[in-house]
Amino acid sequence: MSFLLPDFTNEGNSEIQELRATVLHLERQLELCSNAEAYLPAVQQRAEQTMSVLRHTEQRYRALFDSNVIGIIEINHEKLLDANQSFLTMTGQLREAVLGGKLRWREMTPSKYSRMDEQAHEMALQHGSFPPFEKEFYRADGTALPVWVGGILLKPPPDWTCMAFVLDLSERKALEEQSRSAQKLKTLGLLSGVIAHDFNNLLTTIIGNASLSLDKLGPENPAYERIEEVLRAGQLASELTDQLVNYSSKPHRVTHNLEMSKLVREIGELLELPLSRKIQLVWSLAPGLPPVHGDTYLIQQIVMNLVINASDSLNKQDGIIRIVTHCRDYSTGELEAMTSSSAPLPAGTYVAVEVQDTGCGMSEEVKAKIFDPLFTTKTRGRGLGLASALGIVRSHCGAIDVRTQLGQGTTFVILFPACFESGTELATPVAASGESRGQGTVLVVDDEPGVRRLAEATLS
Repeated sequence: MSFLLPDFTNEGNSEIQELRATVLHLERQLELCSNAEAYLPAVQQRAEQTMSVLRHTEQRYRALFDSNVIGIIEINHEKLLDANQSFLTMTGQLREAVLGGKLRWREMTPSKYSRMDEQAHEMALQHGSFPPFEKEFYRADGTALPVWVGGILLKPPPDWTCMAFVLDLSERKALEEQSRSAQKLKTLGLLSGVIAHDFNNLLTTIIGNASLSLDKLGPENPAYERIEEVLRAGQLASELTDQLVNYSSKPHRVTHNLEMSKLVREIGELLELPLSRKIQLVWSLAPGLPPVHGDTYLIQQIVMNLVINASDSLNKQDGIIRIVTHCRDYSTGELEAMTSSSAPLPAGTYVAVEVQDTGCGMSEEVKAKIFDPLFTTKTRGRGLGLASALGIVRSHCGAIDVRTQLGQGTTFVILFPACFESGTELATPVAASGESRGQGTVLVVDDEPGVRRLAEATLS
């Protein structure tokens, strides 16, 4: 569109010049409007595409936030602005507390991690993100939750906000603790084998010479009782050495097919000897149990150890110790909940020996340590009894379960896999056909001089 202006002869008239400029400006504006109408559909299409991308981005963000694969929180300088269900579950917090602005992330963090948090925030402000680091959050119940935390900056200062990704490390920490415990058990098992070998040589000399001395001394000799004490002490030390050997994961065993009720009953008199008269020993042994493939001596040692521990828990007070045997099928979940070998035990039929007492029981703190080597609550304990029992049970592919409550007594349940296949029966000693005499030289080989001298004296 254009306008025809009259041809004024007075070109120097300023009003006419202003009018001409205004008309030209209007012409340019009208031309731009015409062009804009032509581009309007393209602009609208571009806007719709942009909105579609924004909606898709928002959907992906919400899908990530609500996926609960990992904990996600949004924070500002003082509180949690939002949190997904995964974070709420691992910390035990309620969504209402987040939406109400009641969760202060500084209050949820132990003070020893304050400096690490500050460094992470400074890095996020400078670089837009901070790498993952290990810290802890307080759960709603006050316990500490180990986590990995990494994040990005969403909004710059002054009103900055960050999104943090939180990974629960509880399970990994538990596995690391199990690994450390297993390594400690392995190391102590190897150490016990070395100690037992050297100690056995010394004990052989002590016990052997004491026995020979008693043979030559009569009871009327003043030294007789003292040598008897030496012999008894040596025998007790020998039992301690056996515990050190059995603590190892692979003790030397002579295995047979055993009937558990009969096996436990055979040591009944030995079990009653160390008990106070105030303690009642009750038997509940199931007949006809399937056999267990194991070492007679080692299994009896476990039962005796548990009975002695039960007696100590009664502290010379009136009480009952009950020994129970039974057999049933156990699921994988039940076996995993017990203290067993590092390898998972298969579900199946297991023969159980239970030692129950009405004693003082144990706290959860003590219960968590009872299988640790050298841990004991007894004034004269050595802390090897239950550690040795655990080693024996593991070597028999079994499991241990401990049920206790402070002041309510304790029950130890020991499981051995039932053996339904035919196996080797108990060995029967072969009687000598007759007396044999002869002449010759006996060769004694041993790396310990004291043992060689003892062997020479005994054989002579």
